[in-house]
Amino acid sequence: MIDPRPDGIRGMGEEGFSLAELLVCALVFLVLGASVFALLGELQQKAAFQAEMRSLIQDTRLALYTVERFARQAGNDPLRTGIEGVTLRGPSSVRFRTDIKGAAGGDKGDPDGDMEDSDEDVVLRFNPSAGTLEIVSGSGAPQIVTGRISDLAFRYYNESGGMAAGGERVCRIGITLRGTTLFADPRTGRHHGVELEGEVRVRT
Repeated sequence: MIDPRPDGIRGMGEEGFSLAELLVCALVFLVLGASVFALLGELQQKAAFQAEMRSLIQDTRLALYTVERFARQAGNDPLRTGIEGVTLRGPSSVRFRTDIKGAAGGDKGDPDGDMEDSDEDVVLRFNPSAGTLEIVSGSGAPQIVTGRISDLAFRYYNESGGMAAGGERVCRIGITLRGTTLFADPRTGRHHGVELEGEVRVRT
């Protein structure tokens, strides 16, 4: 007898997937999907940590730049009013005083003989509990310069190059600043750190 059905067309009972085959296919797709998601998660963690490292480098550079900028301005006294550029010394905080603006009104213009304008009498300090570098100006609240700071140390030198004792005029300030990532490297489980150093001569 001749089969009247066109070639390639068979009855449902002759072709198709069995339940066992469907389960195997589903298991294969499940394993592949889990592998893909695990790979994507790992790549996302690596990208996030790379971004964290970039932020760490930027934050530590900004912190060092800020300290050096205030240190370079310290002791600027064009009107000869007797400003002491560095008047407060500690291992992780320092007070800078200068006269750089104000005569034309507000925070602009030429030096006016006082240190009452913004950024003329400030304390820069390391806050270990928050991991931040802070600026305190007058009686105002501390302003956070940047985070991710794990340590900040100042060294004070006198005219002869030795360590300045209490009451001595500070001629140079050495700065050591360390930063640490906020979270650990997903590959090693360890935090990464950056250390920067600088030295500034203070106006005398």
